[in-house]
Amino acid sequence: MLNLIEDTYTLFDDNRIWFIDSGPPNTSQTYTTLIILHGGGFTAGGFEGVTALAQSNNLRAVAVNRLGYPGSTLYSQLDLEDLQNGKKESLDRIALVLAAFIKRFIEKEKISKISEGGGMIIMSWSMGSATALSLFSDPSPLDSETYSLLNEHLKHFILYDPPSQALGYPLHPSFLSPVAYLPWTDPEATTLEDKFDIFFHWVSSTYSHDHMQVSSTSLDGYDLRKRTDVCFVDTWSKEQVERCYNTGGLPSDLAAFGPAMQLRLRVNTERALFENKIIPNVKFTYLLNPQDEEYKDNVEKIYRSVRLGGVLSSSEEASINVIMEELDTKIEEHRRAMVSLEEIRIRYVSLFTPVRRLPAEVLALIFIYDARNRPNIIKGDRISHSKVGTLGLVCARWRRVLLTTPQVWGAILLQISFSDPLSSHTLRALECHIEWSGAFPMIVELSVSGGDVHGGRGMHTGHLKLLETMVQQSSRWSELCITVSSSTAAEAILQLLEPKADSFSQLRSLKVAQYDRTMRTQLLEVFQRAPNLDKVEIISRLSFSSVELTTTSFPLRNLTSLCLHGTEKAASEALRTCSMLESIHLVFKIGEKPHAQTNEVVHPSDPIHLPRLRSLTLEAMKTNTISRNNTHPFVGTQRLIASLTCPALKALSFFSYFSQDDVGRDEDTPYDRSRFLGVVAEFILHSGISLEVFRMMGVPVTASNFARFIDCIYQVSELYLGEAKESSTRYSSDIGDDREDLNELVTSDFLLYLTEQNSANPVFPNLKHLSLRVYNDWRENRFEGLLESLAFNGLTSAYLDVVDSKVRLLNLDRLRKLQKRGIAVRVVETLSADWEGWDVENDPEMVVLGYEVDRS
Repeated sequence: MLNLIEDTYTLFDDNRIWFIDSGPPNTSQTYTTLIILHGGGFTAGGFEGVTALAQSNNLRAVAVNRLGYPGSTLYSQLDLEDLQNGKKESLDRIALVLAAFIKRFIEKEKISKISEGGGMIIMSWSMGSATALSLFSDPSPLDSETYSLLNEHLKHFILYDPPSQALGYPLHPSFLSPVAYLPWTDPEATTLEDKFDIFFHWVSSTYSHDHMQVSSTSLDGYDLRKRTDVCFVDTWSKEQVERCYNTGGLPSDLAAFGPAMQLRLRVNTERALFENKIIPNVKFTYLLNPQDEEYKDNVEKIYRSVRLGGVLSSSEEASINVIMEELDTKIEEHRRAMVSLEEIRIRYVSLFTPVRRLPAEVLALIFIYDARNRPNIIKGDRISHSKVGTLGLVCARWRRVLLTTPQVWGAILLQISFSDPLSSHTLRALECHIEWSGAFPMIVELSVSGGDVHGGRGMHTGHLKLLETMVQQSSRWSELCITVSSSTAAEAILQLLEPKADSFSQLRSLKVAQYDRTMRTQLLEVFQRAPNLDKVEIISRLSFSSVELTTTSFPLRNLTSLCLHGTEKAASEALRTCSMLESIHLVFKIGEKPHAQTNEVVHPSDPIHLPRLRSLTLEAMKTNTISRNNTHPFVGTQRLIASLTCPALKALSFFSYFSQDDVGRDEDTPYDRSRFLGVVAEFILHSGISLEVFRMMGVPVTASNFARFIDCIYQVSELYLGEAKESSTRYSSDIGDDREDLNELVTSDFLLYLTEQNSANPVFPNLKHLSLRVYNDWRENRFEGLLESLAFNGLTSAYLDVVDSKVRLLNLDRLRKLQKRGIAVRVVETLSADWEGWDVENDPEMVVLGYEVDRS
């Protein structure tokens, strides 16, 4: 018998772990400790040979009996059911017990840290990998002291030949067929003891698989015998079998084969192996044990040659290339199989969606809502239906609802390019949509382009026929969007619309996107006699001037909603004219001329009184000629803000596309960022406003500036804060840096300030929705703490967008607990390189927590 130390640790909640220990090497004070986790059915005793070799290799080997095996705590029947049902608490317990054992061993045996020349390796064999991966996939069960200790000591994790089920990847159906052999389905094994005995020899046999053929999706190339003549347990004595093999723990390992636990193990595996490491110092190694002797000899020969300083021969390079090509092929096969299985899974999951059980009248309302946001697209050269157009393919019931809901068909986006050929089916498609929409009001988008080249030679009569067919329905239009990008297109639209100037009786909303300054006022004036038109959006790459707005005959005074791209002066003229406005969205282009006297005290010009205004949005767009002297995106609009009086205002928004580097903070006279918020605060106070919604996205201000501003908006129920990008910002990789401007606005300290203030006296007592957009994750879990403090005051939803960085330091389990309490928490990652504005709904994103947006 080897001279080994046997011991049992009693941990929290009376959990016990039995282990054998080779003891520290006699020849060294600095050594590596190897923690070994056995596989299914086998025990720590099977690694006595490894422990015997440990000291001569400057190792201290510790083989542990996992939960369920002799000497360690056994599972109850309830525990086994929890494992079978895939309860996360079961894996959390496994991780906690393993972590507690390692912590106790480190403290009792005074194991040196990695930095002191020591450290620890965890090696898991076979099903033991499921136990080990639970420790590396989720830090939330661990207390900070244990986590810190593991981080200082763990340096390597070796996955030693785990089966796919230990990683949460079930066997391919081919391996469950009668042709394949599994001990658990052997008809000759009539009792559980028989199955365990067969498993004992099956799992310890050496098989000669054809590694040139085998794959994860086929039985080709596999040796499918029950056992082979080369079976290492045949050499064991009865005493060795009793010491190294125990069937008592097999039920707990077999419980992990259930579909629920398989899904849980797969999540753990992918988090541990493919996401950011929970314990950064740990290196992962996958140790394969191929049984093809020729293959092993060849690979070992190559490795040995390279270790001795040799150079790969051409034949060895060719051999390795062949192996790599085979592996690449198999990886691609795996990927395709996974995609296919995921598609099948999604189809089955969709059968349980609540929307399938809704009454037809409710389903119709959903279809109508969807059509308003994603209209039916009809193009001149082809027909391309939106998502709504494909709803009828889901099932016969949906098809009946779709065909009996005319409002769905009346939402149409007609895209025509005079320079492109026209499909013969396009006109018929448009006529069908008009016919099926009945007499209901229509939502219409006209997008017309082309035709300017060679005097409009590309225009066809068919294009005009399409437009005429649509314009004939002008009396039914309730919402209209016109986008024209050429003078030929604008003239064609004008010629068709002018005779219909008295037919826009149902039109309530108009959006004009015209990029030719000479034509855009004419397009507006076509609709001057629309009696119910109260919402207008004017978009142009060329800003509107105050002259255009004051000379047009379009009745701006009747508008209740206005979106205008223009200058500050044009905006002032428009607001003085439109006294009935309830909603304003003003877009300014900044950068064409440097602003002077950026820190001057702003005094209001002639007051602008808007008694009915409920929503004000100011948006600053950066031009290519931006100068650092521009200092601030809204410095040029401060006079406009100061002149406004809006006592009914409920929603105030500021959107900016500036970065933190655009504010000229390195200039000799940098802009005082607090000046802008000071002007906004004065506007809120002198208007007597009680805001319900406040948005500030991309405005270069600091957390300290904003903290002083909070008193002006404390009554809001919705708060949206988005940081301005800093081109030189260092993201999560620099988390150790203490620079305040890693986050200019939504800093960790700012969140802590809100949390602490909230615990004593709610900062935002009415807050229901919180949305944050940040440029790096935080060092500490203060976002979770903030939400937890707000939860007691009625918070219902929270949204966090982390840009250009991985979410790796948030405690997602704490956020999931908030979800269970009824708070809709959503966390996503986005890339600023793909970002085209503050349209949260359409940003490319990777969902970390919360619902997925269907973008198909």
